[in-house]
Amino acid sequence: MRSLRWPLLGAIPYLLLLAAPATAQDAATEQYARVQRGQWKESNRWLQTQDRLLPADASLEQRRRKKELELDWQFTVGLFDQVPTRARTPEMTSHPWTRLAWAIAGWNSAHPAEVRDNAEALAALRKADPQSIELQLIEPQARALKLVVNGLPDSAVAVLREATRLEAAQPELPRLLRPAHEALAEILLAVGRAPEAQAAFERALARTPERARPLAGLVLAARAAGDTVAADRALAQLRTKFERGDELATERLLTTFRVK
Repeated sequence: MRSLRWPLLGAIPYLLLLAAPATAQDAATEQYARVQRGQWKESNRWLQTQDRLLPADASLEQRRRKKELELDWQFTVGLFDQVPTRARTPEMTSHPWTRLAWAIAGWNSAHPAEVRDNAEALAALRKADPQSIELQLIEPQARALKLVVNGLPDSAVAVLREATRLEAAQPELPRLLRPAHEALAEILLAVGRAPEAQAAFERALARTPERARPLAGLVLAARAAGDTVAADRALAQLRTKFERGDELATERLLTTFRVK
């Protein structure tokens, strides 16, 4: 299986600062690297700086890209913004990443209504734009969470397996909050199918080896499957990845998964 660079940052024009595209791209790439190295406090400070520097007349594209960097940090750390329904703006509710983040936050906090509402909203967004590969890969992740909270874990796994086939067929990975391969592995871990989750995390890592979450998931899946050798090896790799990271970043990341 070929290894792919995860294009979270893609070709982002004039991201955040009114700088040359190459300069903005370099800054965003380094931010992504900090998140993946466990340097979460530093990366959060960078995000706060961007908030202050973003001009009041920033374009919708600039605001969306800034939000995507924020959501990437939140998803990795497991700390999502709590936005009351009445405070959700059309700009927020129309962004697929935000909808998926809210669905995952609802899943993590055992709020099934939040999962269902955002899964249904993503289904509507996908229906309105059926050719969008981004939505074809994001919407099934929320739908799978909805199926699990509705007591249909096997259906959830089937939905995500189909999404991974679509993802694998893409010549380049689109920019997403989470790859479908990771979503499948996390669901398998959460519904008690640890050996399958272990294999799924290994496949996810083969595709995007720089990402920290599938490595942490592999630790937990291998432990749950009784494969202590693989679990210890993955944990050692994660600690090495986080050598320059925040204190207890490894332990924090391991708590952001649901394990049955």
